[in-house]
Amino acid sequence: MDDQFYRKENPKWRKQESRLSKMWKNKRLRWFLLFSMVFIIIGLFSNKGILQRIRLEKEKQMWKEKIETVEKEQESLKKELNDLEHDKNAIEKIARERYDMVKEGETIYKLKKKEE
Repeated sequence: MDDQFYRKENPKWRKQESRLSKMWKNKRLRWFLLFSMVFIIIGLFSNKGILQRIRLEKEKQMWKEKIETVEKEQESLKKELNDLEHDKNAIEKIARERYDMVKEGETIYKLKKKEE
């Protein structure tokens, strides 16, 4: 009979509502969270999004490095061309190395590489 007149205590094992579930019950906050999540997803994954921007920046850096290497190669080729046009020693060196040409009275010795 005493059970009818007294309020029962909440058992300790029973969980209380979390803050998140309380916040989720608020309709305005729920709609705000949903819309903000949509905008965040669009901002990250769209064509003009952050992830696309990062990918394009990496690609831009790669192309800059390629341009630098090609410019260095072009500069060395220009130097070689200038040497070939004006320096007789450079012409002689290339004729000896590439075309196995020799001066009169010279003997060429070729060494074979050891096979492993």
